[in-house]
Amino acid sequence: NRRQFIKALGVLGGVVAAPLHRLGRAQAAAPRADLPPGAELYEGFLLLPEGAPVPAFVQQPKTPPPNMCGVGESKPNAVMRTFASVAELAREVEFPLYALGEMSNGLRLGSAFLITHDTGEVYGASLGFETYNPESACWECTVSLQAYPDFPRPFPLWSRQPEKPADPAVVLEKVGFLPTPGIRVMTRAGYVCHWIEEHILYTLVVEPSPTIQEAKMVPDLLERFPS
Repeated sequence: NRRQFIKALGVLGGVVAAPLHRLGRAQAAAPRADLPPGAELYEGFLLLPEGAPVPAFVQQPKTPPPNMCGVGESKPNAVMRTFASVAELAREVEFPLYALGEMSNGLRLGSAFLITHDTGEVYGASLGFETYNPESACWECTVSLQAYPDFPRPFPLWSRQPEKPADPAVVLEKVGFLPTPGIRVMTRAGYVCHWIEEHILYTLVVEPSPTIQEAKMVPDLLERFPS
């Protein structure tokens, strides 16, 4: 329904859409000597300082992200399908998914959905895991996992200084506790992790709740679901 669709856009589109709009008309095949000052290539990622342009060698996705809400004169061409389990979703895609294999600390599967173009081409898959918040008396999505088969390569990420003293800086931290070496960014609410495995971009978002105090343990619960 409409409410589920809008919620899905927030989970699936929010993490990746921000870098995508900065790609402009970047073209492939430029020499990597064109790296901006302070930029670094790392495990399929392009780590950029704040305000740095995207180098011309970054390859854009083969297909632009689908239009989900009919912005401007364009018509929506995104199709969202929901599934009852991780296994059902995994059978619909041609790449592995990651999920929480041990449902501890009050976690439960809250959503499993796939967004495709109206042509049937997959844009991304997402899983959301919920915990019950006694303060709000609601089940809230506190852990989400997304997988994207088509994304900029190398994938650009920008560091950023805080705009206000109370805001956290965006620090691109190299980490080794993910399925493959990747990047973690601490946020005000928790953290976001990115890694690339078998040409798929994976994103893990963790926002601790009163029932998930040990947020660091979440990556240890990751389980790979083959397609």
